[in-house]
Amino acid sequence: MIKKWDLAIRLYHWGQALLVVLLLTSGFSGKGSTLIHIGAGLILMTLLFWRIAWGVIGSETARFSHFLAGPQAIIKYLSSGESKHVGHNPAGAIMVIMMLILLMLQTTSGLMTTDFIDGVFLIGMDKINTLENLHKLNAILLLVLIFIHILAIIIYRSKGIFLVKAMISGYSSSDQKQPFLKGNLRAGLTFLLSPLVTISLITTLYFLSY
Repeated sequence: MIKKWDLAIRLYHWGQALLVVLLLTSGFSGKGSTLIHIGAGLILMTLLFWRIAWGVIGSETARFSHFLAGPQAIIKYLSSGESKHVGHNPAGAIMVIMMLILLMLQTTSGLMTTDFIDGVFLIGMDKINTLENLHKLNAILLLVLIFIHILAIIIYRSKGIFLVKAMISGYSSSDQKQPFLKGNLRAGLTFLLSPLVTISLITTLYFLSY
């Protein structure tokens, strides 16, 4: 038994899950322009900035440099099912990166089409319409990715690997070496700085558009 996931990763994971459910539900119900939808989107963007920063300076299993793998490693894992990675395996790494990219694209396109900034002035009506269509299409892609993620959880559970339990407790049954986990103070300070990035981005776009 080793502790694989630090508190920051676990809080981010479940925070992201709740916000994505809220955003998809409100978006597909036609309430994408409500303050709840917009507010949840901005919170999610802030969490994404935190996750990206933690992927650089955080715990070993949180760092992109630790779990990103090349094509050969991915093919080898898919064919053998064996991986030396303590945290995300090569297939899981693809899921993480795709999710981060799609969520950043979703929050950014959503921000550009809100009333916070004059997106038409910044990039023109044609591009705004393109972003709105991209926002809708990307939401569907996120649903597909979530379905694949849930399917993977079920498959791993059938093999006796409990991914959800590990993401709740942080611990996993493994004979691998204990990864180095950073302290909660560093994670907390990084989290407190993340809203400043979101606020700075919104402020910059606002002044550029008015």
